Amino acid sequence: MQLTPQNLIPLIAIVAPFVVAIIALFGWIIVSTTRTRERERTRREVAAYVAEGTISVESAERLLAEHTLGAERERTRRTIAASVAEGSLSVDDAERLISADKPAWERPEAWGCSPRRSGAPRTRRAVAGSSTEESHA
Repeated sequence: MQLTPQNLIPLIAIVAPFVVAIIALFGWIIVSTTRTRERERTRREVAAYVAEGTISVESAERLLAEHTLGAERERTRRTIAASVAEGSLSVDDAERLISADKPAWERPEAWGCSPRRSGAPRTRRAVAGSSTEESHA
């Protein structure tokens, strides 16, 4: 079988997706390996600080837990942003989801003092609305 322009187009149509998939797979492997290497490097550094007595074991555990939770929150925020971009989630719903994903120390309502009761607006839209309401009053 000779390689003619008529035979070349179907061949490219069949082979090209496989080449793209293989490149994507290698890219994913490189990114995953790099993330794992960096995570282990961070753990080793924290362990070294604990061994030399610079930080306590409790502080190290809290630091590593926050690092893990921070990465999870970032993935969640990216997923929410993608949903808003494609139109399957409204901006208001996204703001509610992101605020619910915050740790307790970042949420004043978890402390029993809601920002709305204290007079502080929750969102940029509320901030913009409060400045226009004050100017009309």
